[in-house]
Amino acid sequence: MFGGRSQLYSRLAALAEAGIPIGDAFSRIALSAGGNTRRALNLASQAIQKGASLREAIDATNFFDPFEIELISAGENSGRLPDTFRALAAIYEKKKKNLIAFLFAIAYPVFLMHAAILLPNVATIISKGLGKYLLVVGGELSIIYALFFGPAILYFIGRLTPLAPTMDRVLLSVPFLGSMIKKTEFARSATVLAYLYESGIPIIGAVEQTSRICNNAAIKEVWARAAERMGKDGTLNEAILSEPLVPDILSDFITTGEKSGNLDELLLQAASVLEDEAKNARRILMALITGFAFCLAAGLAAYKIISFYAKLYGNIGKIK
Repeated sequence: MFGGRSQLYSRLAALAEAGIPIGDAFSRIALSAGGNTRRALNLASQAIQKGASLREAIDATNFFDPFEIELISAGENSGRLPDTFRALAAIYEKKKKNLIAFLFAIAYPVFLMHAAILLPNVATIISKGLGKYLLVVGGELSIIYALFFGPAILYFIGRLTPLAPTMDRVLLSVPFLGSMIKKTEFARSATVLAYLYESGIPIIGAVEQTSRICNNAAIKEVWARAAERMGKDGTLNEAILSEPLVPDILSDFITTGEKSGNLDELLLQAASVLEDEAKNARRILMALITGFAFCLAAGLAAYKIISFYAKLYGNIGKIK
């Protein structure tokens, strides 16, 4: 998905820079696209031909994320649409690399957990048949899945209720996981805020739009409160000083950026630092998950072996 979006925006940047009208650019890319992408690009192209603005056209497709719509709209208004497309391509390229790194990191503990359940029970196939084996491993795997995926399912259900800010605030307090999510979210927020501000949107308007596109409800409230404070003649730095969730590095860069007049550049630098810190937190989290999986797998294997020999010697004792 992320790779497809990155390629899409790279092609849009090239066509826009070559002077191709955006509606025609959508039509050209749709010819070689597939599925939802082709449908969305054709719909957007047709809407533009009928007189709709770029924002209205892409918003009506239900294909583009809110932060994409805000950035593209800002790029159009500022006359820097090719730069905006390149920025979006870079954002999705980073997401693709992070996803690949995560999948590679999680592959080993997942394999370890399944091997610890599937392999020690192989003898059950010989002694009791395949049906019994599938029943045993299915029950044990169900417990593991419930342990790992149960909290995630409850979290996503909770986010559909008015408790979403509370759920997200609790999630941010989880050791390592919360740090990774917070830094990732603020890095994304700072990036979007920088591009919006660089496109000529007043800083208070850029902060308001940033608050609307945050994934985490607790962080969304941080930017919303900041925009409200700025409406009372405050600076962005003053508006976030009382927000404990805001990373110190972001606050420091915002202070320097407002004083130097290079707020957009320093927001991007802060986002880069936060992304690096999020990667480190992700590595630590994956190391902990791997260690936990190894210990759990070793415990399960030991339990199976001990149970087998205990049962074997017990039967021998009965025979004697």
